[in-house]
Amino acid sequence: MTISIKNLSLNFQNKKILKNVSFEIKKNTLTSLLGPNGSGKSSILKCITGEIDTYSGKITNIPIEKIAYLPQELETPPFITVKELVSLGFYNRKISKINKDKIIEKLIHDCGIDSIKNQIFENISSGEKQRTWIAFILAQSKNIILMDEPFSSIDINSKTEFYKLFKNLADKGNTIILISHDIKIISEFSEQAIFIQNGVKIFDGDAKEIQLAIKNSEII
Repeated sequence: MTISIKNLSLNFQNKKILKNVSFEIKKNTLTSLLGPNGSGKSSILKCITGEIDTYSGKITNIPIEKIAYLPQELETPPFITVKELVSLGFYNRKISKINKDKIIEKLIHDCGIDSIKNQIFENISSGEKQRTWIAFILAQSKNIILMDEPFSSIDINSKTEFYKLFKNLADKGNTIILISHDIKIISEFSEQAIFIQNGVKIFDGDAKEIQLAIKNSEII
């Protein structure tokens, strides 16, 4: 599904968070949203999911059940293991227990959490928690995936591997939008990059061109 956003504006407590932002994300692509902290990136994802509905402008209507959404801040569930949390991603999916167990083990392996799968989630590190949440999101098997800085606590080599994983998913038919600050990795694996600054879109194009745009001071 193509996601179209036209003239998106958002005010909160007399402050303009987003100012007439427009862009289009084609289906089956990996798109990265980037920009300084507080620029409005997270608000865009929340508007797409419907978590924020007080905006003006137009956004493609996407049923929430078609979206897998990983916000930046998530409450840590108590008394649950890593594997149990990943398995929660299968809620409402019709799948046999045998296939479910096979997929869970593969997701756990792909996300690098084999060694901690039986540990209590609240006791693991922040990077391990992010890996587990990513496995949880993938377990939902949704065609549209939105993620807000999912790799911020993960080492650079693993970030690269995760980008490869999501690029492969996009090539297979998923539409993925993620917020990131890793410009070098974005330029290598994303197809589209959108730079938001002070609530304004100042770059929207081929991700390979984002580094050059920054170097040429088109982006501050």
